Amino acid sequence: MATVISGSTGVNKIQDGTIVNDDINSSAAIAGTKLVMPSGSVLQVVSANRSTHMDTNSSSYTDTGLNVSITPSFTSSKILIQVSIFVGCHNNSNAQAGVKLLRDSTGLLNFNRTMQRGGEDHGAIFSLSFLDSPSTTSSINYKVQGANNTTSGYARFVRDMANTGTSTITVMEIQG
Repeated sequence: MATVISGSTGVNKIQDGTIVNDDINSSAAIAGTKLVMPSGSVLQVVSANRSTHMDTNSSSYTDTGLNVSITPSFTSSKILIQVSIFVGCHNNSNAQAGVKLLRDSTGLLNFNRTMQRGGEDHGAIFSLSFLDSPSTTSSINYKVQGANNTTSGYARFVRDMANTGTSTITVMEIQG
């Protein structure tokens, strides 16, 4: 039974809970901020790919160019960050490369890997996941930095040593 609003039963006379889903026209546009999603629901997904490599012989972390921005809807939201990045080393002995995940300028996760195939170019795909609680509704930039943690040679990020492949960063806003 539909709720009828007339001059004598104005909007201020409608009691909470008297309008149900059946009373709402299927073409009604309900603002996303009015919807109640259960905890753990994915609210939005943003992803970026990069296929331009970054080489470094420095042990200082340097931006790889793999980054993405997201603006959370709620301060209670969690952000799930997933990274898949090619990392390679050119060195005459064991080589180690480091990857760092940052939220704006705050370091969230460091990952180092030794690649033991001396005398050859070698590499791997680093896969990282991190669940962040940024507590903001302002725009956030998540980025990946890389460093060469050996004394010679260089590390390549984003593409493999044959300069092929694409790296990806994906962030998902999760209802808190």
